[in-house]
Amino acid sequence: MNLSIGDPIFFGRISTTRPFEQFIAANDLYEKASPEGKFYLNVKKKLSGLTLQSRYGEWSNLFPVQTMPGLVMPEYDPIFSKTFEEVTDQRALDVKKILNETDRNVILYYSGGFDSTICLVALMRNLTEAELKRIHLGMSLHSVIESPQFFKQFIAGKFKIIDTTNGNTRYNDVIDQGNYLITADNGDCLFGTEAATQLYYSYEHIANKLNYGSLTKLNQLMNRVSDAAMHYSNYSDIIIGYYDLDDVRGFGQELYERLDRNIKSSQIPVQSLHDFFWWFIFNPKCVHCYTRGSLIFGDYTNYQESFEKFVINWYQTDDYQRWSMVNNNNGQKIMGVTANTYKWAARKYIYDFTKDDWYLNFKLKIKSLHRLKPRGNERHNVDNIENRFAIDTNYNLVSLNDPGVKEYIEHYLTRSN
Repeated sequence: MNLSIGDPIFFGRISTTRPFEQFIAANDLYEKASPEGKFYLNVKKKLSGLTLQSRYGEWSNLFPVQTMPGLVMPEYDPIFSKTFEEVTDQRALDVKKILNETDRNVILYYSGGFDSTICLVALMRNLTEAELKRIHLGMSLHSVIESPQFFKQFIAGKFKIIDTTNGNTRYNDVIDQGNYLITADNGDCLFGTEAATQLYYSYEHIANKLNYGSLTKLNQLMNRVSDAAMHYSNYSDIIIGYYDLDDVRGFGQELYERLDRNIKSSQIPVQSLHDFFWWFIFNPKCVHCYTRGSLIFGDYTNYQESFEKFVINWYQTDDYQRWSMVNNNNGQKIMGVTANTYKWAARKYIYDFTKDDWYLNFKLKIKSLHRLKPRGNERHNVDNIENRFAIDTNYNLVSLNDPGVKEYIEHYLTRSN
């Protein structure tokens, strides 16, 4: 797909994959990059290929982007009163409606983690036995290992299973065979990025690197990360230290200041440290989370039908987002600072169905996306995926080697304004 300088896109990424790294190195793009370009290359380096693209508020996006229609942030509603349970049950009823109105089955990509388990529990709570027979699970052995008791009690022998090991089952395969597809990829956007819980693990280690005054202050604040009365700015030293790059002076400071300006311009309450990390994934990281599934697991040249019709991104609804905006610092997202209380509302929803005390109190989040990426004998898919750069405003896939793309990337990395 041809891309010219000035063309808007829905999403563009500078990946850490081999083709992008070789392109950047061969053209000395880090050395040539403007301060803005260097910032985004440092984001890629620090955050493992993550691309930040704001949906709302003051932010300088690298490329000329437009927000995809399904990703526009709903208006903040301070009196929104639906519970997580009500919003989640309604999402299952949305799927029920699809089943009743079409003859297509629905494939849930199930990792065994919280987000996809919520989807499955909601479907089991709200669908009839006949309707559940049309729900199939795309999963692998890793899905079983992550939640073996849940698999044994609720999945084994009850659902048709489609093997998704190493990404062998592609989105387009599922859709072209006459199915809808459910992905739970945006679940973290509701509760706050897992970077928050990783920081809480390493809090003392990072604090020990700071000066004595900061260390004393930060130790006093350790147990108040989800306290609305303790503003995230009190933790600025540790946020900056957490995001610093050893070989790039000032990156942590620059990232913090950009996020701080974005928050202050948003008119949505962001108070505590956990709020800060929630906003990070709810706003500038959300587009990345929404699009990565189709970019990694789908092989269409045009994604419009996929995004707008056949791929059900479970958590990308206005009600889920409104719920997320009004449920900070009340124990719904995290209880205290420990990772075993992260996504508490999700844990409770699952527990109300399974009555599994261990899952409620001790289950931890485990990264699953990397286990599904094609590799090894799927090398042709790997080469294709590693070159994927963008989705344009006509939903066309744009790859690094397409006409004009390298010039497009170089222009926006090196331009002076």
